[in-house]
Amino acid sequence: MLIVVFRLRMEYSIAESPKYPPSQNGGKGKPPPISARKLAATLWVMNEIPSPHMKEDALEERRLLKKEMRGNDRSTRSVQSGSLPPHLSDPSHSPYSEIETRFRGMTPTGSVLGTKNRLKDLSNGLTTSKELLKVLNRIWGLEEQHSSSMFLVSALRVEIDCARMQVEQLIQEQRSDRGEINYLMKCFAKEKAAWKTKEQERIQAAIDSVVGDLDIERKLKRRAESLNKKLGKELAETKASLSKVIKEFESERRVREVMEEACEALARNIGEDKAEVEELKRESAKVREEVEKEREMLQLADVLREERVQMKLSEAKFQFEEKNAVVDKLRNEPWTAMDKLAKRLNKDADSAIIRSTILYDINDGLAAANVCFAITVLLDALAVKIYGLVYVRPFD
Repeated sequence: MLIVVFRLRMEYSIAESPKYPPSQNGGKGKPPPISARKLAATLWVMNEIPSPHMKEDALEERRLLKKEMRGNDRSTRSVQSGSLPPHLSDPSHSPYSEIETRFRGMTPTGSVLGTKNRLKDLSNGLTTSKELLKVLNRIWGLEEQHSSSMFLVSALRVEIDCARMQVEQLIQEQRSDRGEINYLMKCFAKEKAAWKTKEQERIQAAIDSVVGDLDIERKLKRRAESLNKKLGKELAETKASLSKVIKEFESERRVREVMEEACEALARNIGEDKAEVEELKRESAKVREEVEKEREMLQLADVLREERVQMKLSEAKFQFEEKNAVVDKLRNEPWTAMDKLAKRLNKDADSAIIRSTILYDINDGLAAANVCFAITVLLDALAVKIYGLVYVRPFD
């Protein structure tokens, strides 16, 4: 049985030795630590027929184990409060668990990680050795310890002492590391406070800038609203004026269209009147030419008539004088009255000739010719009445 226990211990020490370090994937290849209960159960199973004395010892051992477990619970509580050293803790509580609970959430350095790993390994080996030593002490006390078991116990004690020294050394290193960690935590707290103040100042500055921007935006919004109102009023006025201008433009366009129509009608009428005027001008020019020709002919006729009248008058006068002389000779007294009447008629004829010449100068050629013709007719009539002579008219 001792050989089996020693073999189990050697296997466990080989597994925990630094020649077989844990794997790099989180220690999954490392065998878990062997508890005292498992060792005791294994030893009890190996003893096929236990004696009643052994049963009593087993019961006492169980009682002692329960007491030790209670003592271990108390020691873990005292270790958490800082009254006992960490190497007196129970198997479930190790210095690594204490360090992990106290400094969880911090960023560890390389030395702290190595220290924690070594401390965890040593604490596991220490707890296992302590439990195994207790079990062996009880077993060897019951079965009259052997020299080989004493050698094993002494070796285990030496190993336990070495492990305890290493644990104390690690605890000192842990304390120094804890001081560094505390210093770093203080520095980190200071930096965190400074960072918080800076962040608060930055946030406050950002808030102030945002508030200023909001005030500016509010002012700009009010100004824009006032400008929009003014622009709305101006736009309404512009629309009203535009509608008025459009109405005036429509009325002016209608008036212009009416004026254009009237102008077009006047232009058409003027064109027609122009054509008529041109026609009248042409006709008036023709009439004027004809009148000029007639005037020239009338002037020639007047000249011929005057010459003929003068000739007739001279002939009539000459004949009248001859007749007067004959009458004077033939009739002296009865014809005196007739002579006076003839003289008066001569005067009337002379006055009529003078009037006809004046009228010819005043009126146109046609009227003067008619007057002269009338005068000649009167003279012919008078001559016929007086002398009874037949006078032939010039235009017959």
